[in-house]
Amino acid sequence: MNPQNSNSSLALALTELGEASGIQGSEEFVALAAAAEPADSQPLQTAFRLVTHFNRHEDLTAAFVDVLPDTLDLCESQFGFLAEICIGHSGLPYLQSHAVSNAHAGWPGGPILSGLQFHNLNTLNGAIITSGKPVLSNDPPNDPRSGGLPAGHRHLDSYLGLPFHFQGELVGALAVANRQPGYDEALVEFLRPFSLACSLVIGAWRSGPGVPRPH
Repeated sequence: MNPQNSNSSLALALTELGEASGIQGSEEFVALAAAAEPADSQPLQTAFRLVTHFNRHEDLTAAFVDVLPDTLDLCESQFGFLAEICIGHSGLPYLQSHAVSNAHAGWPGGPILSGLQFHNLNTLNGAIITSGKPVLSNDPPNDPRSGGLPAGHRHLDSYLGLPFHFQGELVGALAVANRQPGYDEALVEFLRPFSLACSLVIGAWRSGPGVPRPH
């Protein structure tokens, strides 16, 4: 798919998403609809796949599971997750994963799982929530924001956490790890179309009637 066709197809998918969910007026919708730089062709294609899958199935978990392998390729990363921000019974926010790739020795089931929860805010994952900003670390073992790794977790050489905002609210996040030679602000900007698409599908998902809210 060339960049022009990618943009055209994404625009059509966004129109369908907006008409179905009523989110056309959001800042994120307008920003992604306006994306037209050929250099962003890969993120736009991944965004198109995500929005199209969500339009077809109206299922956030299924859409994130489908797109996570492409996301890891896009980020040149070994493993990671796509998650929604939820509020626990304690009143504190946490990351409710919808798609998590294999990052653990003895990983049960297939290569991608859903439903893992990350409650510890004193970690690199937690820093996404507490800061609401991208979290870049190219030396995680010595990063003061790191809370260490659970037993059996694969080694963390580098880390990127990207928050997803929708209409002023922190609604989700992407976390990826072990890109060589690490992560930088240029990659954050490169991924912006995909980040916007993730924000939009979470916003559309939450706008649907009877959508379950995990706790």
